[in-house]
Amino acid sequence: MTAIRTLGDLRDHDMSISFYCADPKCARLLGLTMELAIELFGADQRYVGWQPQGIKCSECGCRHTTIVIQAVPFGYGMPRR
Repeated sequence: MTAIRTLGDLRDHDMSISFYCADPKCARLLGLTMELAIELFGADQRYVGWQPQGIKCSECGCRHTTIVIQAVPFGYGMPRR
């Protein structure tokens, strides 16, 4: 069994990652994509328990995120590098 621990692992196993504002009154989807997260933080960045530095919700100003990981449905593959 392969462990999926990093942003690069998510990408390589056709998973998606979404970043949301952690303020329950806002919960806005943030503009940080997996591709941008890998570009900014590196493919070796572990995502469990991670709070990306420098990310701020443009709606409420919250600096904390909720991260949602999902499998990409067949036929909706993420672009590979």
